[in-house]
Amino acid sequence: MPRRVQDIVPNKHRSIRDIPVERESLVRPKSKEASRTRTQPVEMRPTKNPLENVEVRIEKTIVNPPVTRRPRKSGSKKWLYIVMGIVIIVAGAAYVASVYFSYASFKVAPKVVSISVNSTYVTQGTPEKSVLAYEIAAVKGGSSVTVPATDGPKISTSAKGKITLYNAYSKETQRLIAGTRLSDDTGRIYRLTSSVVIPGFTTSGGNTIPGTLVTIVSADQPGDKYNILKTDSVSDFKIVAYKDTSKYNSMYGRLAGDISGGFVGTQKVISTAMLASTTRELENKVTASLLTQVKAAIPNGYIMYPNAYVATFSTPTVNTIDAKSASVTVQGNLSGIIFKKNELVLRIAGDKAVETFDGFAYEAKGLEDLDFSIANLKDFSPEKKNSLIIKLKGDAKLMGVIPVDSLKKKLAGLSLTETESVFRSYKPVIDIDKSSGEITPPWSKVPMDPSRIEIEVLTK
Repeated sequence: MPRRVQDIVPNKHRSIRDIPVERESLVRPKSKEASRTRTQPVEMRPTKNPLENVEVRIEKTIVNPPVTRRPRKSGSKKWLYIVMGIVIIVAGAAYVASVYFSYASFKVAPKVVSISVNSTYVTQGTPEKSVLAYEIAAVKGGSSVTVPATDGPKISTSAKGKITLYNAYSKETQRLIAGTRLSDDTGRIYRLTSSVVIPGFTTSGGNTIPGTLVTIVSADQPGDKYNILKTDSVSDFKIVAYKDTSKYNSMYGRLAGDISGGFVGTQKVISTAMLASTTRELENKVTASLLTQVKAAIPNGYIMYPNAYVATFSTPTVNTIDAKSASVTVQGNLSGIIFKKNELVLRIAGDKAVETFDGFAYEAKGLEDLDFSIANLKDFSPEKKNSLIIKLKGDAKLMGVIPVDSLKKKLAGLSLTETESVFRSYKPVIDIDKSSGEITPPWSKVPMDPSRIEIEVLTK
């Protein structure tokens, strides 16, 4: 007979059946805290108790500890932004400063065309097409020196010299015969040594331009009182025969050179050897003085070679100073032969060499150092301006002129790469392959301030 088993409930104790079970906790958590729990079944081994044949299963609920989130540190991000801002500002300031204080330097090699000269050229005193022309720069001067002298024979000589005759009287030529008398305002009388014909006057813009002629006159009487230096203040010479006529004031003469040689008395004699040596010394002294004057008067753009001149001298005059000495005077005329540089370069270098500069300016280096000589010196006359044959020999070169100021303006504000196109626009005067540039710092551009741009022209 089967045994009847009943629950045995101890006094004041509850049966396991009396323990309520919350079903909802086993199905789905109601909150976030519940979501963090997990249920794990635990199997209990049967124990010997009054309920021996009763199998009891107890479910154990394990609750995970809540996860605590750390609060966000908003302050750390703020400092990060501040640091990044400071870095950007410093970097920007550094960049601006580097650009503001940037510096550009360029080394520019000018274009060079070498020329070798060894030729003879025929030049003319009047400009002609395809012919090299020369010009004359004339100066005059003299020098004196005192030398020992002895008494010679008694002499009486009349002063002679040159005057310029003017005809403002008529458009027709006017003839004056030899011996015609002319007088200055002191009453000294001089006579024409030969017959002359003075050209008639011309007009220009309502003005009368007198006809002129240079001739020689001789003092009417001997003696040194008739001697006149060109530097002396002297009046016009009037033609005595025309006094009280309309020609008296419209036909006249003016001093064109010294009137000298008038003397009455015992002539001082100087030995032939001393006179010759003294004359050479005076001629050399006069030549040196006149060369200095003519070179100082050469216009810009012209050239005169050291021996490109013709000098002529008057016969030395001897004047008594005292019983034992006399003065020797030499007068000289020097005609400097000058050429326009650009015409001379074009002649010796040729059209092709000059055209390579494509209208840009250039300089002729070594042009002054060429050997120069005159082949027909004996036949040449500066007064007649006849043909002059010259010889030139040596080496020279044409060098492009770099327009530095203009170049700086065009380079300002460009990057180093962009400057190349600017230099190529000056290719006729710049040797691109031999030129270079640098900008500091390298990421900046050419400064706008011209004083921070250096352009060095390489001349070697």
